[in-house]
Amino acid sequence: QVFVEAVGGRALGAIGLLFVGLMAVAGFTVMAQRRLRALGMLASLGATDKQVRLVMLADGTAVGMTGAAAGGVAGLAAWFAFAPTLEAVSGHRIDRFALPWWAVGASLLLAVLCATAAAWWPARAAARTSVVASLSGRPPRPQPAHRFAAVGALLLAGGLALLFFSDH
Repeated sequence: QVFVEAVGGRALGAIGLLFVGLMAVAGFTVMAQRRLRALGMLASLGATDKQVRLVMLADGTAVGMTGAAAGGVAGLAAWFAFAPTLEAVSGHRIDRFALPWWAVGASLLLAVLCATAAAWWPARAAARTSVVASLSGRPPRPQPAHRFAAVGALLLAGGLALLFFSDH
């Protein structure tokens, strides 16, 4: 029972992080579209596709570091505020600094890596846009999304089939 609850909690956490990552990709896509003229100007001055990609990845890393710092401070502040209540409820003295610091550090590192990874696909798309199209300021022609829709439909059908054949 405890094992199932622990695995279920971690699975829900992973799904939540997946949604956060998808939201970050959407945010970086919007940011790349808004900065397309600036990226086109950078490319017109002689920057290679790799350098344009690195500009966007550096931006993603900076956003990740800012988010990790803000989240780390907020999380530690919440822990220090909640620890006295937990002591009263449990009837034990709790050392506020006896935290798994490796897990805190790993979480902060994962926040930075997630933001950098979320910036990768929009950076790749912005780097592949031609200089003339970037400088024109017009939105690019939308690309068909047949493959993504097919994969989504396949995953949805598989999930519904698994729900149908489950015992619950």
